[in-house]
Amino acid sequence: PEVGHYHHQAARVYLDTGLHQDALRFLNRSVELQPHRADWHRELGELLEERGEKENALSEYEKACRWDPDSSRGFYLLGRLHYRLGRSDEALNELERSVNLDPSGAEARIFLARLLLEKGEAEKALEHCRALMPVAPQNPQPFYLGFKSLLKLGREAEAIQVLEMATSLSPDDPEWQR
Repeated sequence: PEVGHYHHQAARVYLDTGLHQDALRFLNRSVELQPHRADWHRELGELLEERGEKENALSEYEKACRWDPDSSRGFYLLGRLHYRLGRSDEALNELERSVNLDPSGAEARIFLARLLLEKGEAEKALEHCRALMPVAPQNPQPFYLGFKSLLKLGREAEAIQVLEMATSLSPDDPEWQR
């Protein structure tokens, strides 16, 4: 393996033992040595985001997406961070790219549906929820967001049916008590 691989392995050990500062040092060095490793840029971005270094994390996610433009995960992370930085239009674009790359990816599609609902685009949010329901039938989130979308659209009878499906999947979920 290339030298960057050894740095990455050391970073993983440090991460596993909770020594994040040391892990950060080795992850930085591994991406310097092998900048084409999109997965390492994503990993570095996640660590930086966890540490509150959001602009640096954004830069790493962007590098990951440049090196691997077919990675749904990279665009999801980029979109999620844009959202956390208050950049909902950028978030929407990146999340849509993620969903286009992996239509069955629940994490990105749920986040996208939630953002669309926030922006008042209930019909689009509902489309994403309906696309996920058969793909992730044990996940209550698409059902819950579908319920909220249907309520916004004034379709109460349908909303109640979807809510019943959601509560049967996760009866103790605090979302239902709201």
